[in-house]
Amino acid sequence: HSFPTRRSSDLVAATASPAAQPLSEGLKALNHGDTATAEQRFQQALKVQPGDAEALGGLGLVRLRQKRFAEAQHFLERASKDGGGAKWASALQSASYWNLVGQANAARTKGDPRSAKSLLERAVKLDPRESVGQLALADLRFAGGDLAGAEQAYRRALESKPNDTQALRGLITVYTRQGRSGEAMAL
Repeated sequence: HSFPTRRSSDLVAATASPAAQPLSEGLKALNHGDTATAEQRFQQALKVQPGDAEALGGLGLVRLRQKRFAEAQHFLERASKDGGGAKWASALQSASYWNLVGQANAARTKGDPRSAKSLLERAVKLDPRESVGQLALADLRFAGGDLAGAEQAYRRALESKPNDTQALRGLITVYTRQGRSGEAMAL
């Protein structure tokens, strides 16, 4: 996954702010892949300046890197509330997408394909270019016997990633089930 990053000039609004030093250090640590230090610095900034949008956004980016998508979404939504929505929009979209995909996987594991399908449809609507949601939705539709819906979702995944082997395999399987072996062979 590729997650958005921020430059220190983007995050540190005013050097006069008591949170400026820990924010700067947190961002530097985050950009070097040190999420533990980044997390500590952003939390330190929040102790000095509670509700600071930059620190909340920074923590959201940390949670994205940790693949803790629900928490990332929470922090990024809070950071976005104070007029900084555009600044955090890409990271928030990514967190929301992966949170929905995670919830869909949990629903599917619990034997609730209807909820899984609904969550995946929301994820795909949020980011149609990301193939993970498309493939999961296609697999779910295929498992439920919706071959036309599965075909459509596999095709969308292939539009995003033309050589995706999972999507190709899925589409070949759909074509074979539909008696369209000529088209399957052409892939």
